[in-house]
Amino acid sequence: MSPKGPPSLVPRHPTAQRLIDAAVRAMDAEGEAGLRVDAIVADAGVTIPVLYHHFGNREGLVQAAHVARLRQSLDQAITELEIALKAVHDRQGFLATIDVILDRVFHPNQDRHIRANVLGATYGRPDLQAEVAELQRESWNRVAVLFAEPQRRGWIRSDLDLPVFVGWMFGLLLSRLLMDIQEGFLETSAWNGYTRLAIYTVMCGDAEFPPGLASS
Repeated sequence: MSPKGPPSLVPRHPTAQRLIDAAVRAMDAEGEAGLRVDAIVADAGVTIPVLYHHFGNREGLVQAAHVARLRQSLDQAITELEIALKAVHDRQGFLATIDVILDRVFHPNQDRHIRANVLGATYGRPDLQAEVAELQRESWNRVAVLFAEPQRRGWIRSDLDLPVFVGWMFGLLLSRLLMDIQEGFLETSAWNGYTRLAIYTVMCGDAEFPPGLASS
């Protein structure tokens, strides 16, 4: 039996969830500095002692909200991928689906900013860092499961370590944030093309790439 990990930073209780939801709304609107305890408890319809009961202090709520923001962002992305792949029946359809998803990712989006914000918030917070790392691993494994059938069918390389590949791909796509903030100053289509080339080269080796490979 594997040893138990540390307790979650996110309490499983309806009242705690209302506080987390209120904290996420505040952080999405104004960042971590915008999380004010009096406003949060008013939004959640509870009192300050209730917040302290579930989270210990404001910092506990902040960390729980960061975990919730990341989980929601990852869950949404993985659910969209799962739905898309369910409609795939051959290798051409699989590659075309991945290409469509990459096109969507290449446009600036709030989810990427949220993930980068949460990762930055782990600095100096070892408990948050550990929970975020575990959440990332779980997400990579979920996507690896989705890629297992395409790998079995020979649509992607048979020697690909799927969890490692998925983690690498997530990191590469997250780095698109560096180009997001250059919109209007640099032409980003070249970055998109390089990223497609890198992903398909690692995923497919020398196999034929989809027609949209060089597109932005």
